[in-house]
Amino acid sequence: MAAYSLDRVTEVAAAARRRRREWSTREQVVATYRGRPPFNRWDPEVLSLYVERGTEEDDAGAVKLKCPPHIEAQVFEGYLDLDAWALVPLVNADVLILMGGETEPIYSFAATDLAARLRRGRLVVVDGASHFLPMERPDLVAQLVRDFLVT
Repeated sequence: MAAYSLDRVTEVAAAARRRRREWSTREQVVATYRGRPPFNRWDPEVLSLYVERGTEEDDAGAVKLKCPPHIEAQVFEGYLDLDAWALVPLVNADVLILMGGETEPIYSFAATDLAARLRRGRLVVVDGASHFLPMERPDLVAQLVRDFLVT
């Protein structure tokens, strides 16, 4: 899994660096994203909010991503230096872990392993959703979280 993780992080970071940063309008951003993965699976309202909050107009009126592609790439690359697993034994709270059933192996392995390592972890897998479960099924995620907090 470690070799896969390194390859996948490298791939995702490279894709982030190539990401388009500028459009003429926010409507153009939505139209561009709506037709390509992973955004094509997102709830339309979530996609609109993502574009509204994740972009800004510059002085010339162009719409740009607030997070420049090279910074996003650095965030992904930072995952390689992060060792959050050492902190897991310190968690004593109930923890709900949500995962889409179509999540790619690196993330599904992490979610499954985390649930197993936590003393009071509960993993819920939602069929038909990906790693972007909250963006694809926001109402279901909200309900699952409410149910978890009430019980």
